[in-house]
Amino acid sequence: MKPSQEYLNNIKDTYRMRHFIRLFIFIMLAAGIAAGPVGLRADNTPAAAVTDSIPSDSIESDVKLGEVVVKASTVKHSGMKDSYLITKSMREGLHTAGELLSRLNGMFYDHASKEVRFLGSKNIVILVDSVEKDQEYIKRLSHKRFDRIDVISNPTGKYMGYDAVINYHTRPTYEGYEVNAWTQEAFSPDGGNGKGEPFRSGRGGADFTYTNRKLTVAVVADVDILNKNTTTGYSKDYILNGYREYTLKRDKEDPAQRFRRHSYSNNLTLDYKINDNHSLSFLWAITAGDHKIRENQRLVTENTVSGTASTIDYNSLSSLTDNISNSFGLYYRGMANGWYTSASAVYYVSSDNTDRSVDRSDGYSLYDPRHDHFNNVWVGADTQRAFGERWLVGMSDYMAITSYTQTRRETGLELSHNSVIDNKFFVNAGYFPHPKLSMFLYGGFQLYRNSFDGEAATDVTPRIMAHINYRPSEKFYTRLSYYYSPSLPGIGTITDYGSFTDSLTYQSGNPLLHGETMNQVNLLVSLGGNLNLQARYSRVSDAIYNIAGAGYGDDGRPYVAYRYENGKTDAWYFSIDYNKRFSKYFQINISANVRGYMASYMDYKKRRWLPDAVIGLYYTNAEAGLKGIAGYGLNRTLNITPQSESYCLSDLFSIYVEKYVWKDRLSINLMYQPPIHITRGRNHYSFVSPALIQSGNYSNQYRTNNVIWVGFDFKINGGEKVRKVSLNTYSVAK
Repeated sequence: MKPSQEYLNNIKDTYRMRHFIRLFIFIMLAAGIAAGPVGLRADNTPAAAVTDSIPSDSIESDVKLGEVVVKASTVKHSGMKDSYLITKSMREGLHTAGELLSRLNGMFYDHASKEVRFLGSKNIVILVDSVEKDQEYIKRLSHKRFDRIDVISNPTGKYMGYDAVINYHTRPTYEGYEVNAWTQEAFSPDGGNGKGEPFRSGRGGADFTYTNRKLTVAVVADVDILNKNTTTGYSKDYILNGYREYTLKRDKEDPAQRFRRHSYSNNLTLDYKINDNHSLSFLWAITAGDHKIRENQRLVTENTVSGTASTIDYNSLSSLTDNISNSFGLYYRGMANGWYTSASAVYYVSSDNTDRSVDRSDGYSLYDPRHDHFNNVWVGADTQRAFGERWLVGMSDYMAITSYTQTRRETGLELSHNSVIDNKFFVNAGYFPHPKLSMFLYGGFQLYRNSFDGEAATDVTPRIMAHINYRPSEKFYTRLSYYYSPSLPGIGTITDYGSFTDSLTYQSGNPLLHGETMNQVNLLVSLGGNLNLQARYSRVSDAIYNIAGAGYGDDGRPYVAYRYENGKTDAWYFSIDYNKRFSKYFQINISANVRGYMASYMDYKKRRWLPDAVIGLYYTNAEAGLKGIAGYGLNRTLNITPQSESYCLSDLFSIYVEKYVWKDRLSINLMYQPPIHITRGRNHYSFVSPALIQSGNYSNQYRTNNVIWVGFDFKINGGEKVRKVSLNTYSVAK
């Protein structure tokens, strides 16, 4: 289809503005570039601060040279990056790349769920040799193929917005293949899922990886099936309509909501090392799946004026079917004339069918079938270079062009079409006045243009980030950070149409919605190499909320009218992370935090604080091929808007045992969740608006009682070759 003239004009206007911004910043950098080449790094450090191979004076394990014993650290700190050399002692008792993370400062790795947290945050990205791959696949890879793990806090460029990038570095001379096949099933013998449905989830997959000095080929296939039933309940008071409804209490064996999900994914990646300075990667990922949410309730409806009441049946179905997406990516990493450059281009396309139906025995029914189509083209590059011993400069430019269309399947009527151009351009500078002190400043612009229904809106907003790092010794480190950054409104919030979602509720988008703007201050203190304390405050202006007001039909009948609006959010966060391996066999990991929110819009305001924590005591016996974990999780659910608050504090004890057999080729793992709780696990919900008051109070914590997880992992490794240890770049091979 030929693009419209308006769409082409939007792109032209965007390019003009981008080039004007680029020209201004490049002129400002011109004097600095004239300083001449010295070295390069792509991790926010000058070349003199760190090398690709950690020198021999940074080996933790004893290196015996005759009668001389040398001891030092396996960690190299350089600005915002920490590089961990993977030693023999670090690998001891472990089998996968994911397990290595449990030995790093500030990391929490859950051996059962494979979930990773860094300084309490799950907002991380995991790479291999700076290339994006399936994160679960990366965690399953053999730990023998890697010689280093880089952890970059608060990354810039492509990964700005993440709290950390974890980058595994493959041994330069590694050759070998590995095959992993795995499955994990969960069930509850006491039928906690209700309706005689004990199985709660099942997942599995297989992957194959082959690596030589030039080429790595990987094929990954996964499947995930989840059957989860829950109890829900609510009370709704439609003030303007003189109408009230509430759900009747249900038996535990008769859950009100049933959730079913099936997802499948296949990935192919090719990594080719052209030479020591240049490499290319290709990714093709295809995913498919569906999910359904069925809700069945017995409702009592009351006329608050006449006092009459009746009982009705309510049935609803929300489903997503025929969902399929393809992603094609091309990545380049290289060095030329002293500049390190990372560039990528990705094309993503997806489509699905959504259905929303409601049937009530009082005669109301709704059926809303839609088709969604999404296209996205994403291109960009980062480049950096060091000048002298003290300076690092760089820049990044990324642009995404997105098209989103939604149609009604029955008639083919186009309900919404949005075209979005999003361009982010940044420059950065790092200054190292002293080996113990470093400062980084990032500045740039985000250009965002949204076209809809023959109209267009363009925003140009600045983004600023600054860090000051001070490390007087290996036992003490502190960082003060400041962020000023806007974000984009979601496609669904800016659609230019509305529709009824129930008999008395109407939802509409807001094409004039502003993106959110955040100011944040963060203080991190690290003590002893294993204790981290963090405090954070942020203010979000133009926060996006779905605000409910009163609407009136042509006949004057009132209804609840939802519309996305801009408000404000204040957020506080305090955390503690502790990671200590205190003997050959035992290690403890603790990650705990407390978070608070205040949300406001006009005269509406809500506030709430809640904690969250995970604790793991690990036992590892490498000689016996045995691993055991006693875990406890305090789980927070907290969602605050100016008109509502939804929160829950639940907890879970677990006992995990894993045994390796058949020369470590096969592992059998078992986890049990006993019926022991400290919290009540109740969900609390309240909502107040001019047309609707709503509340809810129920618990599903008991459904995790006596759940058993059983898993099998089969691994084959072969053809491994690693260059022998050299004296000037010590690398532990075994």
